[in-house]
Amino acid sequence: MLKISERLRGEVNLPAINELRYAGRRIADALAIMSDEAAGAVGEEQARTFLKEAHLFCMRAEHDCVDAIALYVHQITKEYDRLYDRDLLNESCPSLRGYFQRKRMIDELIVSSRENREARDETYQIIIRDHLEELVNLATELDEAKDRLQTGSSKRLKLYQDMEARAAKAEREARIGLIVGAIGTLVGIAGFIVGLIPLLG
Repeated sequence: MLKISERLRGEVNLPAINELRYAGRRIADALAIMSDEAAGAVGEEQARTFLKEAHLFCMRAEHDCVDAIALYVHQITKEYDRLYDRDLLNESCPSLRGYFQRKRMIDELIVSSRENREARDETYQIIIRDHLEELVNLATELDEAKDRLQTGSSKRLKLYQDMEARAAKAEREARIGLIVGAIGTLVGIAGFIVGLIPLLG
């Protein structure tokens, strides 16, 4: 899980690594007690406590990895949604269509895990079982589609620019037509007035 989160994000997941470091310390403490023959029942109980704590640290590391993956996918989808047209995104990344509903479900599960700490690991296991693979696939799909999105976006931008240029040209031509028409009308009125002058005199 740690390697998946680091590969996707392209950076070290320090919170998870720290949790694993704490777990390693507790395991080392437990092993030290278990190797001491004089430790007795009290030492055995202490070793069990250390191993339980190590297990909790490992669970937290897994939760940190899930949080990091979910947050990363949310950030890149938000960024892509800002940069590219939604139709182009859906065309290039079909998995994106169901993502926003999935994100809502994951967010609700994460919030519920904070409210009910006793069921936290169970809640995260639901996220891992039902959503994690799709999140990883979507992140991979978006990464692979980046060139297509940029090319498609450039083509659409060129198309929009061409349409705007045509509209601006049509507007200029319409203005020129109005000006020519107005000048023609003024020339006609001036000719009419000039024709009236001999009649008045």
